[in-house]
Amino acid sequence: AARRAARRNTPGRQGLGARWTAAGVEMADAAWALFGDDDHDAAASDKKAPPPPRASAHPFFAATRDCWCPEPVDEMMSPPFSEEAARASLNLEGRVPALAASLRGRDMREPADALRALLETPSAARASDVIAASVRALASASGIKDDLAASRLNTAILIARAVKADRALDAANEAMTTTETTSTMDEPSDVAAADQTRQLAMAAAEAAVLLAECALLADDPETFSTLKQPSVTTGTQTVHEKDGRRWIGARVVAASAAAARAERAYLLAVAKTKKKQKDTNDETSPDSDGKRLKISTPISSSSRSEIRLRSLSSAMDEKMRRAVSDLAVVSKSERTTHWDASKRVEVSSLTTASFYEAYVKKNRPVVIKGLLEKDQWSAVETFCDLKWLHDVYGDTPVPVEALSVDHCHSRGGHKTRYGEKKDGKGSVSVAYATLGSFLESYFAEPSPTEPLTDRDGQNENVTVAYVSQHSLLHQCPSLQHHFAVPEFCLGRLSAANAWLGTANTKTHLHTDDADNLLCQVAGHKLVKLFPPSVTPYVYQDSVDDRKTGNKSVNAFSPVDCEDVAEQKRVFPLFKKARDEEIQTVIGPGETLFVPRGWWHYVRALEPSFSVNFWF
Repeated sequence: AARRAARRNTPGRQGLGARWTAAGVEMADAAWALFGDDDHDAAASDKKAPPPPRASAHPFFAATRDCWCPEPVDEMMSPPFSEEAARASLNLEGRVPALAASLRGRDMREPADALRALLETPSAARASDVIAASVRALASASGIKDDLAASRLNTAILIARAVKADRALDAANEAMTTTETTSTMDEPSDVAAADQTRQLAMAAAEAAVLLAECALLADDPETFSTLKQPSVTTGTQTVHEKDGRRWIGARVVAASAAAARAERAYLLAVAKTKKKQKDTNDETSPDSDGKRLKISTPISSSSRSEIRLRSLSSAMDEKMRRAVSDLAVVSKSERTTHWDASKRVEVSSLTTASFYEAYVKKNRPVVIKGLLEKDQWSAVETFCDLKWLHDVYGDTPVPVEALSVDHCHSRGGHKTRYGEKKDGKGSVSVAYATLGSFLESYFAEPSPTEPLTDRDGQNENVTVAYVSQHSLLHQCPSLQHHFAVPEFCLGRLSAANAWLGTANTKTHLHTDDADNLLCQVAGHKLVKLFPPSVTPYVYQDSVDDRKTGNKSVNAFSPVDCEDVAEQKRVFPLFKKARDEEIQTVIGPGETLFVPRGWWHYVRALEPSFSVNFWF
């Protein structure tokens, strides 16, 4: 319900006329390009059309930029807020009482009481209580009486997440101060202590990212402020109401900087400890009984400039062609539908209106060929260059979901933001790390003495890892210059996510409460699609088990779409769903439209990068 309300109030749907009128004819032309020109005859024109506006100019990204990376208000000050001013701008005393009263007036006493307790003691624990109470109210059918109630519950969550981000940043800064005080270049800090500090800093980064993501669903807390003063003054900086949501972006910037700083300190401690260990080992006998420290870490900061990272695939090679052919053979033997290259629809044959009439209106999936080329995505080249991503955006903190190769080969559960399949086959870890460390750990080129042994081109000891459904495109706003929001989003957009991972990453069978354009930038992915009519046969998980909120937002299935033996043994009804299955493999430059409510399962056949748009 909250997401539906957010989409109805998304910046892409409101106030566009005012924005574009104020910006003049140039922005009006950009607006027309966003929706597409249905009167053109693409086949009749030999001229290459100018590229549509980059994503950075789209109202969705422009309106949310302050939540991620606040731009300087002048050349002398970046970011616009000091950390102290950002904290003062939260103004719990001015915001909480009116918001709590509003919730209580709607008979939402639990979140209202939790908010008042947070005002008395703004701790992380009290903030967690607010979030839990608000989520329970959002998940309760009787708790959501109108869209405004859902919006105010999300506002309560926003305030609580800001408090959690502040407390996490406090802990990280305190730990870093202690670590840096007790260490020198000659005597680095203890590796364990540096690692603990790094984990605290990554927790702060995670809290800040969750805060910014929550801001997409919530009204600005100023709506409920009882204070009418025009500004809050802290030190030499004055924070005005016109500064909007930079108070959120300032937290993201501060936490990201702390995470990068803590990781550099950790890597320095590791490098110094290894050097000291090597010097000690050189002075001891090989038969020494002394215990030697073994450290498994990302590459040290001193050698990061020399790191060799593989590039992602931008075309189908012979090996992938054989893999796709094998999948088609299996699909035929199992009497399911396989969409090959002949089933693609050329973007030149579509207009926005015809796409809507043929696919959106009729709730039909389609694979579109040539959309990224038509819209002149430079991302198909730049995003494939992992060394470039590493060097330019390596300090960006990201959530990394990792699981062992054995776990993956067992076709067990893979935890994503869509949930975890609880079948007892192995374990999965989810933790924040910098993008640089993620790339170094899972995409480094092997040395000549370290041969590749895995069919997917990965070392046999490397785990499968995924940065999935993440707001990387917001965290790194300059990435928005490398792609455009497709006109087939119909002028509306509720989310845009990045998906970067190794081979064999999975997103288990689920539905989304939004239409979805999945743009494959690099690598190939296997996708299995099922219409909403198969819901009785997919053993849909209950919302109470998932604890993910309103049932209408997403639905999940515990069925592994590629484990036929398990399907027969544990999920026999799924055979009826397979009668309606559509299987396809999407590659670089292709776009898959997944209609709202369609079940879909995704597995990467090789390291890949995708961008999706929910609209």
